[in-house]
Amino acid sequence: TTTTTTTTASSKKGKKKNIEGLTPQQAEKWNEIFPHLNKKQVEPMEELMKLTGLRAVKDHALDFFIDMLCDKSFETEGYKESIIKKSLNFTFMGNPGTGKTTVAKIFAKLLEASGARSGHKFVNITATEAMRMGLDKFTKTLEALTGSKKDVGPKDGTLRQGMSVDVDVKGKSYPATIDLVRTEVSKRPNGKDRTVYDIKFTDNSIEKDVDPKKIKPANAGGEGGGVLFLDEAYDLEPELNPTGKSIMAELMQAAEEHRDKVTIILAGYRDDIEKKLYSVNSGMASRFIDVPFEDFSPNELRNIWDGMCKEKNWECTDDASKVAMG
Repeated sequence: TTTTTTTTASSKKGKKKNIEGLTPQQAEKWNEIFPHLNKKQVEPMEELMKLTGLRAVKDHALDFFIDMLCDKSFETEGYKESIIKKSLNFTFMGNPGTGKTTVAKIFAKLLEASGARSGHKFVNITATEAMRMGLDKFTKTLEALTGSKKDVGPKDGTLRQGMSVDVDVKGKSYPATIDLVRTEVSKRPNGKDRTVYDIKFTDNSIEKDVDPKKIKPANAGGEGGGVLFLDEAYDLEPELNPTGKSIMAELMQAAEEHRDKVTIILAGYRDDIEKKLYSVNSGMASRFIDVPFEDFSPNELRNIWDGMCKEKNWECTDDASKVAMG
């Protein structure tokens, strides 16, 4: 793991503030782009830059933002036709526990904030979960990102259990599934019974008794845009598994046809992804940007643990910390 140094990045007002964990080269790039970012763009970038380690990830994020700013400059100057559409699909390669899921969520924020993606939706599933869903249901999940106008669910718009929906949360729409539909009997004399909807989001969290006004069938508005994060992607094994092969084909089609809307992030061990995915589809490697996730060093693990203890107001002895870090 490469050792990083603490550097100072300048703010728009000329003040200085410390950003720990950046190499001198990264700090130079950060200082270059920071004055051109708005608040919505700065927040996810700072969130990523302040993470411990992850040198290669930060390099990719900084280079990406510089490219996006250049594209915006071309567009402002009337050269929009000269901008090459970028696929912006990634393969996060590394061992478990190296921050891939955390970074994927931040990447989703970065892509929306930069204007590279029109939506903020984030779908997080494993390859095993995708195959368990089956091709039809997985395709409908993907349509929440692509904004496909294919029919999803009943045409009359009736909300039913198991239906793919978009749920409004504080003004933003998130893909989900109706986990349970139940009738709540009124306790008042002559009162009306009401239908209650429990919602299951893509991170498997469940919200009970969601206002039906905030629920609409998936793609009812034809909207799209966001990130699909497929963890343990090598488990698709398209060479041996027909369902995995079909799901992989859907992913590749979305990556090509909706390159301006959707980012697909595959995650897993490098060797397994190269042997079970890249070797099966010769064009796949050229459509995805490899981002290596290195194992954390002992010092980095201690920094992460100390940060968790501070955040949760834990008081931990050195012996307890050594046990926690393995």
